[in-house]
Amino acid sequence: MDELLRSEWRELSAERRAQRLADFHLVNEIIGRSADLVQDQVLERAVPSLGVLDLLFGRADEFMASRLLFTWRDHAWQNTLRLLDAIDEEERQAVLADLEEQALRVADGILLTGGPDAIAAVFYRDHD
Repeated sequence: MDELLRSEWRELSAERRAQRLADFHLVNEIIGRSADLVQDQVLERAVPSLGVLDLLFGRADEFMASRLLFTWRDHAWQNTLRLLDAIDEEERQAVLADLEEQALRVADGILLTGGPDAIAAVFYRDHD
């Protein structure tokens, strides 16, 4: 997102920035409304065992997956703002280094190699 917004962000009015955020949230809404359909028509064909989860949990599995995706998308938005707000290349590189460290913690959590703190990093962000 940084590459898409960087050229225009500093010149955008507060109203236009708010519209960009509203567009971002609209995409989340569309994702949320389509999660069940995507699971039923795409994912279950590729991974039939997901059908069992759907039967056991009803819409709860789509809700949980959507919440996780929304959290990740929110992190992406916040991280993009951090990059856009960097005042110079040195600060931008520091933000990028922090983002890389966050990504490694999330990877540890997904791979279950980093213990409880790494698992929590999959769901929560802990930067300033």
